[in-house]
Amino acid sequence: MAGTPDAIVVVDDAGRIAEFNPAAEHVFGLNRAEALGQDMIGLLVPARRRRAYRAALARFSGTGDQEALRRLHRRSATSALRADGTEFSVESTVLPLAAGGARFCCEVIRDTSDLTQATSALAESEQRFRLLSTLAPVGILQTDADGKAVFVNDRWCALTGLTADEALRQGWAGVLDPECADFVEAVWMDAQHAGEEFQAEIELRSRPGSVKWIEGTAVPLQDASGRIVGYLGIMADISARKAADAERETMLAAERDARRIAAENAERLLTAELKARKATEAARRKLDEQNKRLRELDELKTQFMTTLSHELRSPLTSIVSFTELLKDAKPPPGPQAAEFLDIIERNSDRLLRLVSDLLLLGHLETGSLPLDLAKVSAADLTEEAIRARSAPAYRRGITIEFAADDGPPLRIDRLRMLQVLDNLISNAIKFTEPGGTITVTARCDGDEWRIDVADSGIGIPAEDQDKIFDRFFRAANARIEAVPGTGLGLSVVQAIVDVHGGRLAVQSIPGKGSTFSLYLRAAR
Repeated sequence: MAGTPDAIVVVDDAGRIAEFNPAAEHVFGLNRAEALGQDMIGLLVPARRRRAYRAALARFSGTGDQEALRRLHRRSATSALRADGTEFSVESTVLPLAAGGARFCCEVIRDTSDLTQATSALAESEQRFRLLSTLAPVGILQTDADGKAVFVNDRWCALTGLTADEALRQGWAGVLDPECADFVEAVWMDAQHAGEEFQAEIELRSRPGSVKWIEGTAVPLQDASGRIVGYLGIMADISARKAADAERETMLAAERDARRIAAENAERLLTAELKARKATEAARRKLDEQNKRLRELDELKTQFMTTLSHELRSPLTSIVSFTELLKDAKPPPGPQAAEFLDIIERNSDRLLRLVSDLLLLGHLETGSLPLDLAKVSAADLTEEAIRARSAPAYRRGITIEFAADDGPPLRIDRLRMLQVLDNLISNAIKFTEPGGTITVTARCDGDEWRIDVADSGIGIPAEDQDKIFDRFFRAANARIEAVPGTGLGLSVVQAIVDVHGGRLAVQSIPGKGSTFSLYLRAAR
């Protein structure tokens, strides 16, 4: 037991290891002292085999029945566990022993993992060769040392028009053109005797009336000692290349003709290009003149709007002033007259705001809007704007909530920025149903203020949100709901914010409300 190269493990009738020879120590990675007394099945047998193993030992130890051991005794390829938990292939023989009135099982184990791996590697190598031969775009033929074909791939059969059996019988010579068969056969035999590589371009007749050109290559196959054991031939279809060579002169002649025609065409194109340049230059001059005229018309339009706004503002101011005087007259006007005066005042105020917006836009377009910049508290500015709109909100039954942070002042034109906030709050009141809520907040984040005007109104359709600050644009739902307005308010707001170096943003969900956010830099 100590001298045998096979592992020997002896187990008592309880399944405990009673002997463990040096070869077993090497195979399983366990020393004898560690193994003795251990449960052999749990220590050395893979989990999937343990149940059957235990059953066989139990029958033998309980009844002395050796049938189960006879089945284990049969030599078979199986597997075992090493100390590190890895499973490896073994070949084992199990023998019953009796000593001192006790029963034992002696198992002789041989490690066959190297042989299994080698066999598997050989099978994989053969499979890879077959697969590569099948997938290869060239014909492949293998011969033995005497030149007899022993293997052809599908591509070889496709090129030659032969079945695999026919190709194996005919080999190289049977598929060659008769005129070159003798020459190729002689060169092939010389290469066989010399053990050298053979390569040539050959005319191949794969079927009657069909001629192909192939490039044939053959190399010797040697064993480990260098002895030639066969040849490997490769056949690639070069018919297309041969046809291309035959057509090359024709193509060169055609290329020369094409160059001549191209030169003639280039001359004609150059002439046409010169004419096109002259036409383009004339069109550009005409376009410049049209653009100049459009700029002049735009300036005239701006001047007209500014003049008209000035001319309208004075009488409208007078109408508003005298309306207020009539409302405050003694004795006060009657109910109907007071109602008429309210209508006059309300519509005059709308016209006056419209004229003011047009006048402001005219100043912005001409770059003549002066700004009276000063340091202003963001919280005070926002609160003042809310107070100015509290009465209209109260009349519509709308609640305005306000919250503001402490923070650095803004450097702005106070009246212009009040106009911005007044416009945003007025819009929120106009588009919010009675009983709704408007929330105005002023928050400072570092060196930037953010003033939000959020309402619970009708909202803005998603497709209209990117155009809401365009001049004279009104959202589709505002037109459908017949909410009064000219579409100038938000464009004025955008223009004033731009000249202050700020920015505007809007978030809205139709039917849920809108939030307009004003961002302004804090004063340094």
